[in-house]
Amino acid sequence: TILISVVIFLRNNQTADNPNSWATISLWRRFFQIKEEEEKEEQSMIEEIYQSIYPKEKLRPIESDNARQMRQEETKAAHRAATIPRAEIQHQAPAPQPTPVERQQNAMRQAREQQILQRPDLAVAINGNYTTLAQ
Repeated sequence: TILISVVIFLRNNQTADNPNSWATISLWRRFFQIKEEEEKEEQSMIEEIYQSIYPKEKLRPIESDNARQMRQEETKAAHRAATIPRAEIQHQAPAPQPTPVERQQNAMRQAREQQILQRPDLAVAINGNYTTLAQ
């Protein structure tokens, strides 16, 4: 828009014939510089007011110092959790051997599971109908 204004101004004033054309252009340049500076000042004032009402932490909570610190702590904790258990497992004592009673209970439990899975009881009526293995 500044360039267009200068071009229009130059066309209207016939700068080649006017001996003070450079002076006129420098005045317009100064005018547009002042306008830009005023706009920048207004923008900075608006930003300051906005920042006083809405601090940076409220606008982008992830950029706050507290959030950064929490992320670092979480990263350290995850690293510790990933590295420490492996070392503990290597030095862990072997599991105790089951007693004869526990072995018998485990065997009975496995037999019951096999019966349920391999030989289901189809003699149970469901809504008056007996099921078949294919169902």
